[in-house]
Amino acid sequence: MKELSGYHGVILEIDLASGKIDKKPLSPEDARKSIGGRGLGMKILWDRLKKPGLNPLSPENPLIFMTGPFSGLPVPSASRACVVTKSPHTSPIKSKYKFASTISYANVGGFIGPEIRFAGYDGIVISGKASSPVYLVIEDDRVEFREAKKFWGLKTEEFDRKLTEELGDRRFKTCYIGPAGENLVEYAAILHTAARAAGRGGTGCVMGSKNLKAIAIRGTRVPPVADHKRFISLLDEARQGFKGAALTESWRRYGTASSIVTSSAASTQAVKNYWEGTFQEAAKISGIAAEQKIWVRDLACFAAYWPAKNQGW
Repeated sequence: MKELSGYHGVILEIDLASGKIDKKPLSPEDARKSIGGRGLGMKILWDRLKKPGLNPLSPENPLIFMTGPFSGLPVPSASRACVVTKSPHTSPIKSKYKFASTISYANVGGFIGPEIRFAGYDGIVISGKASSPVYLVIEDDRVEFREAKKFWGLKTEEFDRKLTEELGDRRFKTCYIGPAGENLVEYAAILHTAARAAGRGGTGCVMGSKNLKAIAIRGTRVPPVADHKRFISLLDEARQGFKGAALTESWRRYGTASSIVTSSAASTQAVKNYWEGTFQEAAKISGIAAEQKIWVRDLACFAAYWPAKNQGW
């Protein structure tokens, strides 16, 4: 997409029902007005949902994996990807539509977002429903449907091991569902690396409704940068901005678990799916408690910077 730097300009569209695969151009106007994975995902979903009241578990509801312009580049906090869809889990108190629900933009870190970009895409839009369980293998321009019936029913940790063995290449990045998604539990999540989740809004339920067990992706391309020298200069400036900040150190050391105690104290903790805002035993599951009792090693997201303790930046 020559009109807009920072993007490949390609959206990969996959119809699970027909097996049709398209590479559609990303609208430069959409990319400018709806920046980031959440913005672009919302715009694509808006364009696809032609009328209100669509059943979120119908084949017409798209499941969208969308990235932002920094994804795949060594920018702090830019490893995220958004999974956008019409939620099967949320609904207004009153509506004239049987299947009234809101949108979901579940956010996931790790490596799946950058790998989508490495494969040459700014996002993936999945529609339709496979006639039997399948998983997708995407490697640059190659997109392959593979039978997943043998994996149906496996829990995520076991499936993660078996899928890696079948692929025979640990460079593939994967996301997948477990029995909850397969059985259309309305708040099911999509897992990535068996340790990260797109957990908001029932994205795993939508994935299960499409008979899609997993996506495995790897690529060899680098996201484009308009002015490489200026990019490096601004990247160094951004990194320096984090230097010595106590909050940065806390999040770097404990991840999102660093906020468990403070958010509970502020009554903003997501307890019982936001039915409550505090958790009396928050300290027992905090990042500090996890580090002391169960941690084996750190596992950072893509492009995270983890210097040795007490060695500075």
